Amino acid sequence: MARFRIFCFSVVLFLSAFSTTAYSLDQENYELVKDFKAAFLKGDKREISTFFKFPLKREKPIRSIRTSEELTERFEEVFDQHLSDIINSSDIHEDWDAVGWRGIMLQNGVLWMDYDGKIMAINYQSEIEKALQHRLINTERKNLHKSLTVFEQPVLDWQTKRFRVRIDEMDDHKYRYASWSKDKSPLTKPDLVLSDGAWVPDGSGGNHYYIFKNGTYTYKVYVYVLGTDTTQIGVLDVYKNDKKLLSEDFIKIMKP
Repeated sequence: MARFRIFCFSVVLFLSAFSTTAYSLDQENYELVKDFKAAFLKGDKREISTFFKFPLKREKPIRSIRTSEELTERFEEVFDQHLSDIINSSDIHEDWDAVGWRGIMLQNGVLWMDYDGKIMAINYQSEIEKALQHRLINTERKNLHKSLTVFEQPVLDWQTKRFRVRIDEMDDHKYRYASWSKDKSPLTKPDLVLSDGAWVPDGSGGNHYYIFKNGTYTYKVYVYVLGTDTTQIGVLDVYKNDKKLLSEDFIKIMKP
């Protein structure tokens, strides 16, 4: 089973990887957590769903939860008995902390809330989600060329106007890049495969990129999490030495 990668879930989980200083909640933040806990203790899924900021990202390739209605429908996928017990039994003074501008966290990041009282991220995976993730990854493997079927978990499968690019995380914490011309199926042999890629944070807001080397060539795949243009998901840049040879926006997220 793939590792539960924190930064994949949300911008807030990415931010939690940095050094943080936690503080006890002031009265205003105490009331935010108290309201959420009260709704959760009542067990009303629809009311609970109003406390969330969407999309709520789940571990890839599980699709994000995009609306309160969808969260209500998929509630048991996310909130098993163990996570529910953590929330219900949590002590607001002892288990919840404000972490500067990053937000309010429960037990070192199991759950993150913003200062408007909205849940931004859940760093927990139920057994239902683990099983679903396993099935989805196996389905993806069946739809890939045989040379690409070994990986820990998928990262992205996006298309520019000319290329289809896939990045997978390998079991050594490195990343693999594969690309085809956009008219080719991923069941065919990739036009290019690059190994030993790295994940690099880009600023403090969650944006990041993956970098791959191929002799004098460098490939960078930028992933935009925050920004004013919500239609732009990322960019593929290719360099020879320090000269940029190609730059193409990703325009489509491919589905398995």
